Amino acid sequence: MNKKKLPKKSIHLKAGTFAALLFLCASLLFSGCSEILSLFEDSSETLPYFPVNPGSETDSSSQTPSSEPESGGTYDFPVPDTSETNTNLTIEWTKPDLPDFSSDESPVISNDRELNAYMEYILRNRIQSFSFYSSNGFTIDNDLLLYRFSLPYVSTNYTIMRDQSEYWNVFIMYYPGTMIADAYESGDSSGLTDDEMTVLEMTSDFIENTVNPEENILVKERLIHDYICRSTVYYNPGSEDPVPRYCTVTGLLLDGKANCQGYADAFNMLCKMAGLQSKSQSGSAEGNLHVWNIISLDGIWYSVDVTYDDTTFNSNGYYYPAYIYFNAGKDILEETHYIPKGNELTRISMYSDDNYFYYSGLFTDAGYCDAPYEEDVAFAEQEIAELLCDAYENGYETVSYLVRDRYLDSHDIVNVIQGYIPEEPNPITVSTYHVGKDTYICGEPR
Repeated sequence: MNKKKLPKKSIHLKAGTFAALLFLCASLLFSGCSEILSLFEDSSETLPYFPVNPGSETDSSSQTPSSEPESGGTYDFPVPDTSETNTNLTIEWTKPDLPDFSSDESPVISNDRELNAYMEYILRNRIQSFSFYSSNGFTIDNDLLLYRFSLPYVSTNYTIMRDQSEYWNVFIMYYPGTMIADAYESGDSSGLTDDEMTVLEMTSDFIENTVNPEENILVKERLIHDYICRSTVYYNPGSEDPVPRYCTVTGLLLDGKANCQGYADAFNMLCKMAGLQSKSQSGSAEGNLHVWNIISLDGIWYSVDVTYDDTTFNSNGYYYPAYIYFNAGKDILEETHYIPKGNELTRISMYSDDNYFYYSGLFTDAGYCDAPYEEDVAFAEQEIAELLCDAYENGYETVSYLVRDRYLDSHDIVNVIQGYIPEEPNPITVSTYHVGKDTYICGEPR
């Protein structure tokens, strides 16, 4: 489209008009300065802020006091405004000072940032009973503490004061895995129960003789991941006890039964004993309340869901570990998992990268098949069938593969394999699991 130039116009102002215009500009300028000054006066109220991490070595696991209900749904907690600020203003913003939590007095908590920082202090120091005041209309409840900080059990009561603030008394519990890992790290096991001492003895041998000799952090993590999968079966019958055994590492390792809380407790404990940095993340998975782990690798946090990985592939009653959520970014996690607002106290990687199990190229019994977009499903079936046949020839017990952006069926893959190895009927058992458009495959050569 051709643009026409507008004709220039000459403007002549009389002296009186010019003076009036000067007065108007001065008024506007003064008004504008007042507005800019008001930004400085109200900065502590208008600034966005982000939650403070509750401590990578503190919150040990999980979520509900007893079990995940059959139907969960979503739940939202208060979160700070994270809208973008005006980047045109070159102003040095500072956050208000936090209360002094180390004093004996109960602190006054008036927003999410202060609550998160206070709970970081509580969890880091393993404090069970504590109190604080909530002011300025800031309120909490059991669920907020329970889910946001992935605690096993919380009991609260409060009193409304004359100034309308609330005085809170809180009691929380820590998972056995937290206490066992603390004892392993400090060398002082005097506070452990008999069951916890047994777990400490079992896992110390595993960590010192199997995990620690390995140098690669992903290999260490996989040893822990698979050790948990081999040690237990998923179990979640429901109980009136605040923290049943199956919600803990003691139930997982001593009874061989655990729900998601027990899986998360075990993973956190073993990671800390091995010098890895992990903690728990509460949310929901496919509509049910759920807890899983997050782990820090090179300063970036990823999701690890050992519960899901342990219950994905079932062959003749035996579950083979999957690695769908082994250092997954949100691009994979959010296909099935949901983190409510305010619950993500540590930023999780948006994308799965070279630390993701299938992308790492580190494990010879696993692979990633990225069939070109212009090829059809039959091409991807052939590619994965050839990989499975190679595993068969090399004598692997099980192999794991990921095929991106293709929905493959196990029967179709088996038919292709049969064409490669016609002399043996059903030489490889193939199981598939779908997340979004991706297909995860477990092959079991016979």
